[in-house]
Amino acid sequence: MTEGVVARLERDLRSLFTCESDDVLELARAAGLDPLEDFAGEDLSLFDLHGANLAGANLRRANLQRANLQGAGLVGANLLGANLIGANLMEANLMEANLEGAMLAGAKLWRADLVQANLLGANLAGANLERVNLERADLEGAILVGADLTSARLARTILRKARIGERWRPFLEAQGADLTDVRWVPEGEVPVTAGTA
Repeated sequence: MTEGVVARLERDLRSLFTCESDDVLELARAAGLDPLEDFAGEDLSLFDLHGANLAGANLRRANLQRANLQGAGLVGANLLGANLIGANLMEANLMEANLEGAMLAGAKLWRADLVQANLLGANLAGANLERVNLERADLEGAILVGADLTSARLARTILRKARIGERWRPFLEAQGADLTDVRWVPEGEVPVTAGTA
């Protein structure tokens, strides 16, 4: 280890210990991290990121299980393959976010904005999608078994090859979503996981 690295490490630790905040983003910056780049693949489970501005953030494959992201700004964020099981994303702005292959089973997305979001192959089994805006979003191959779609907006939403509870069929047909090759799952069937035939 060079002397320059040691000096930087000491400075970063001093900044972290003198920071009088419990804000995760502020602490990350005090430690010399860039929250928009350095959280990819990290364990952020149970973190409180309520109302955080993470627009454009690279959260690829991050573990955000049960994290609080209520009202967070995640416009254009990269959440490819992220673990968001049981996360609170109520009223979050996820417009144009990349959630391809993300695990959102049991997540709370009430009134979230997912306009033009990429949810290709995402697992939303048992998620609360009440009043969510999924207009022009791509959910091809997504799992929505047991999800609550009450009052969701799905105009021009792509749901090709998705697995969806049979009870939502009339509602989705009336919304004008692309329902090509949808697998309508009978009520009571156990939610399937990503990658399951």
